[in-house]
Amino acid sequence: MQTDLHFPLAMRVLAARACHLDVEKPMTVDLAQADALLARAGELGTRIAVHHQGSSATIRSRRPLRSTSTGTPVSSTESRVS
Repeated sequence: MQTDLHFPLAMRVLAARACHLDVEKPMTVDLAQADALLARAGELGTRIAVHHQGSSATIRSRRPLRSTSTGTPVSSTESRVS
C-alpha cells in the first residue's frame, strides 16, 4: 500500500472501531500526520505498531490475527517487493 494511504485508512479504522493497529513503515508521510494518528489512538486507549515489510515480527503477528481469540480483522494488506 502506498504510504500516503496509511494515515487516512488508519484514521477511518479508528473512527469505525477503536482497535489496535499494525501500520507499515513509514506510518505516515509527515510528522503532523503521525502526531494526529498517535493522539487519536491515545484518546481511544489503543496502540499502534509499526513494522517493516517481511520482518519476523510481521510474520509472527499473522498467527494471532488468524485466530478467533483476537476477533475479526477489519483490514489486512500485504505486499512484497523483490
